[in-house]
Amino acid sequence: MNNKNSTDKKQRILETAVKLFSQKGFDKTSTKEIAQNAEVAEGTIFFYFKSKKGLLEALLKHSVEIIVQELIINSLDDVLKKEDSKDDKEILKALIKNRLDLIQNNFPLVKIFFSELIYKEDFRSKFIELMTTTGIKVITNYIDKGITEDRFRNINSLIVTRCLVGMIITHIIQNKFVPQILQDYTQDEQIDMMLDLFLNGLLNKPAVN
Repeated sequence: MNNKNSTDKKQRILETAVKLFSQKGFDKTSTKEIAQNAEVAEGTIFFYFKSKKGLLEALLKHSVEIIVQELIINSLDDVLKKEDSKDDKEILKALIKNRLDLIQNNFPLVKIFFSELIYKEDFRSKFIELMTTTGIKVITNYIDKGITEDRFRNINSLIVTRCLVGMIITHIIQNKFVPQILQDYTQDEQIDMMLDLFLNGLLNKPAVN
C-alpha cells in the first residue's frame, strides 16, 4: 500500500470521525457513516483502528497532545517569549487571544476530549499530571519573574495562576456558548475589562491623604 495514500486515508478517517462524533456523539455515529463521509471502505477503518472504540482512543490520544502540548505548553511559552518586551497587560491580552484562537481552531477535538475526560480515569490522570508538572509552570514562572522584578505583589504564584486560568476558561465558555450575555461589548473590550480587574483588583484605591 502506498504510504502517502495510506496516511491520507487514515487522516481522512480521523478528521471525519472528529466531525461526526462532535455532532452526533460517539454512540450514535456508526463506522459505516464515518466510512461514507471519509470516502473509504468500512473495512479500512477496522484495518487502521480495529474497532470504533480504537478509533475514539486514537482521537483522544491526538487531542491530549493538542490540548497539553500545543494549546497549553508550546504555544503558551511562545506567546510569553514573543511578547516579553511589552507590558504585562499586553502580554496577558496576547495570551488570552491566543488561547481563544487555538480552542476555536481545535474545538471538535476539545469537545470530544472534555466529554470523555469526565468518564475516563486514565486520560484524566494523564491530563492532570501533564498540567501540574509542565503546563502550570509556564505561567507560574512568568508570575514569579514579575514578583522578583517587583511588578507584581508577593502572592503565591499558584494561586495567581489558578485565578488567571479560571478567568480565561470562564471567558472561553461564555464566548463559545452564551456570547449574547455580553453582546454589547467587543471581545477586545471584554478582555481589557477582565485584565483591568485581574491586574488592578476590584476595590477602589484608597484616597491619598
